[in-house]
Amino acid sequence: MARAATSVLLIILMGLVVLGLVLRESPPVPSWNPHLQGASASTVSGVRMDRSTWLSPEGNRVWILARIGITSPREEAILIDLGNNQALGSATGGIPLGWLGDTVVLFYSEGGRDPLLKKFARKLGGNLSRRRFTCFYRIDLASGESNLIAEVEVGVGMDFCALSPDRKNLVATWGPADCRELTLSPGSEPKRVEEKYVWAPCFLENDRYLFVGETAIQSRKLGGAKSERFSQPLLREIRDAIKLKGTPSIEICGRIGNEALVVDHVPDGNRDRLLKLDERTSLLREITGMRPSRTLPSFSSDGRYMVYQGNAFDRNNDTVFFQDIAEGSEAQVLVEGVSGQMYEADPVCLPGDRVLYIHRGTELRSLAVNEGEESASLHWPESILP
Repeated sequence: MARAATSVLLIILMGLVVLGLVLRESPPVPSWNPHLQGASASTVSGVRMDRSTWLSPEGNRVWILARIGITSPREEAILIDLGNNQALGSATGGIPLGWLGDTVVLFYSEGGRDPLLKKFARKLGGNLSRRRFTCFYRIDLASGESNLIAEVEVGVGMDFCALSPDRKNLVATWGPADCRELTLSPGSEPKRVEEKYVWAPCFLENDRYLFVGETAIQSRKLGGAKSERFSQPLLREIRDAIKLKGTPSIEICGRIGNEALVVDHVPDGNRDRLLKLDERTSLLREITGMRPSRTLPSFSSDGRYMVYQGNAFDRNNDTVFFQDIAEGSEAQVLVEGVSGQMYEADPVCLPGDRVLYIHRGTELRSLAVNEGEESASLHWPESILP
């Protein structure tokens, strides 16, 4: 009897082991739900707007991330209609990267594909490596279909991601030594970029992007064999900054006319600089100083001004700043934060000289730049108070 029980137990254990080897964890698959449930002013928290590419090209819809619920909040990507001030639906299982069309959105998700037994062993303290993947999806909001474009096996989470202006290609990095180019159509094969160091890529044309290399800003054609130096050596902003804090202090942030714009997060933390890179001379020249900033600036469509959020290491980290793009300009407070009241964050320029931002981590608001906070209007969530 005892032998029979032992045999049954061994069979069960062997079955569990086999099941643990067969069943695998997998990255979540993003899905779209046109009916958002349970969201109100009393149940929403942690609202953020991480990327300016979450704003639709027309400027009338935007994605935000928010936690919904009180006891066990869930994070969802929520699509907001800015004209009608309402949620159009939400997505779970992934994070938006940008718009590929009027109803088509690029999402990504990350996770492992290890057997569940290996995952369990890691939880018990086993020193086992993990197979990690970043998966890219197209979601059609009209049909609700979610289609895998490609997946990349990597060792860490994605750092930077840049969409081409025509929204047909993407460049992403997983640490400075791992960069891939990807055509945004199902079945595409990501192409590894053979560069020693790629930091903060940014498209300036449909088929060309810039990035911070080992000692200078580099220019690279999509599908090209190698990059070309685009700036003079920037030893202080790259080499010395890497030694001091582990990363370059500069990021390419856009373009006005024929000049690329660069932000230098000066390592001493006392100020930032807005620079322009002349393509003809390869020289960087300071346009103006900035307040220490947490986000890259968002530029008005006519290139007259920019908005950005104060740095977390500066006492003004809760403040949204407005500043003209002109030599010697001074930062002006557009939305002033209140100590202990969460944050004023993630500003993005809208058409018509308005700025979209997150108010105190709970509300999506916008205001007119020439009228200030008095003109602020609430887009979401709708208040349940009279």
